[in-house]
Amino acid sequence: MAEISPAVQDSWNGYKSFYGHSNDAAAHSLLHCHDWYELYFHYSGGSFYSVNSNIYPLNSGQLMLLPPLCIHGPLFHDEEIPYERGYLYLTGETLRELGCGQIDFERILERHTKHGRYQFLMPVEDTLRCKSLLRQMQHSGGSASPLDTVEDHARMITILCAICRLIENPDNDVPPIASPPFIHEILEYVNAHFTQDISVDEIAALFHLSPSHLSHAFVKYTGRSLYDYVLFRRILLAKELLHSDLSLNAIAFQCGFNDYSGFLRQFKKRERRSPHAYRKEFCTPCTASPEQK
Repeated sequence: MAEISPAVQDSWNGYKSFYGHSNDAAAHSLLHCHDWYELYFHYSGGSFYSVNSNIYPLNSGQLMLLPPLCIHGPLFHDEEIPYERGYLYLTGETLRELGCGQIDFERILERHTKHGRYQFLMPVEDTLRCKSLLRQMQHSGGSASPLDTVEDHARMITILCAICRLIENPDNDVPPIASPPFIHEILEYVNAHFTQDISVDEIAALFHLSPSHLSHAFVKYTGRSLYDYVLFRRILLAKELLHSDLSLNAIAFQCGFNDYSGFLRQFKKRERRSPHAYRKEFCTPCTASPEQK
């Protein structure tokens, strides 16, 4: 599942839908995050789904609620089964608008996800209905026609109402799996120390694993090497700090980079723009002086 670049966020009018299947599982196994909500509907393929430090089993009819800046992605152990899924991207503003002044969908989703409730099992009829609605929205192709937009909004409201009824019942929750437990513990450790100098050898020794076993397991369950995951987390933190009045040098050091040039190189590689350009385009005005920016 490819991540939408922030540069095109404004071009999809606050929402984007997708339904499809693929035989190329490896192309979708990279952990990523967005600046908006994702409603992910799973139908087939994939073995697990990673959300922050937790790993969930994947079965047909499961829904994932993924809030902004939540690190997530599917994990594949059996690539023979076609990967079938659908998703709906929604900005907070769109979620609020869809409530028509009667219900705050954004607040409902936030209330559940902030307590770690991400995955739910949908009834078959809701699964099929949501699949049909996603396919209809994809068929409209993001048309600029006001009628098509209104019809898309009606479909999204139907999906959101079904989700709200689903998540109000805790019996529909799908808990994270406990196996293999060391992956969860390692992810928690890395998520707590990624701004520090950490290595495969150090973490392997800490968790009584061989470096090769750790490296293999980490890629298997995250889709990234440990080194790449640490850089990914650092850039994610930098994007958050760019909304503050901290200077770019201060952000670089706070995120764990030894100098600004290394921070600039890694940020441009992943975001296709400099930190200064990102701050100017996507962040709220800050009080940093021109030389700080």
